[in-house]
Amino acid sequence: FFDFFWHSAEMKGVVALVGLVVLVGLAQCFTMTIPARSEECFYETILKGTDVGMEFLVTSGGALDIDATVTGPPTGEGLYAARKETEGKYYFVTHLKGEYTFCFSNKMSSVTEKTVSVQINVGKQRSEEEIILSILSGRENDDDEEATIPVVSPLQSSILQLADGLHAVQGEEKYMRMRERAHRDTSESTNSRILYWSIFENVVLISISVWQVYYLKRFFEVKRAV
Repeated sequence: FFDFFWHSAEMKGVVALVGLVVLVGLAQCFTMTIPARSEECFYETILKGTDVGMEFLVTSGGALDIDATVTGPPTGEGLYAARKETEGKYYFVTHLKGEYTFCFSNKMSSVTEKTVSVQINVGKQRSEEEIILSILSGRENDDDEEATIPVVSPLQSSILQLADGLHAVQGEEKYMRMRERAHRDTSESTNSRILYWSIFENVVLISISVWQVYYLKRFFEVKRAV
């Protein structure tokens, strides 16, 4: 009876742990159009020790380039900067609680607007009650914590590792979807241009042929004197 009760309690803990790791992150994926000589910024208030990832891909407009920056507390410290890049990835762990800014600038362009696909992944926002879970997952070793760390079973450790791998696969899948969408848009745009150019060439050839027939017919006409 006690053995059954112990295994049931352990399984309940595993189920609860699975529920926590499944809901561990918040992903924002969107596409925006940035006019020429303008900048778009997004702000997130994030707690200390949170995993954050940012990916972007320019899908259309000009030379397919954009300026991207990531800044954080305490005074807008620069964490990442990309100049005239078509795509990019940046992952970091927050060391301070505060407001983090993700900016995309098209100020280098004077005429052309840019379409950018952005994905921002914010990990689980830790509360004080969840600090032990962060320590167990190996993401932070907080020396200020004096609480006793409970023993982690091999099954729980495997679940945490599996959750981290699952989140990495999900992020890579979303990034590949963004690239596939950008390549599809480029291919469709190229096909449209080829179609329009072919129609234009045919119209020009037909017009030249009609003009040549008309000119040659006029050239060989016999002028009769009145």
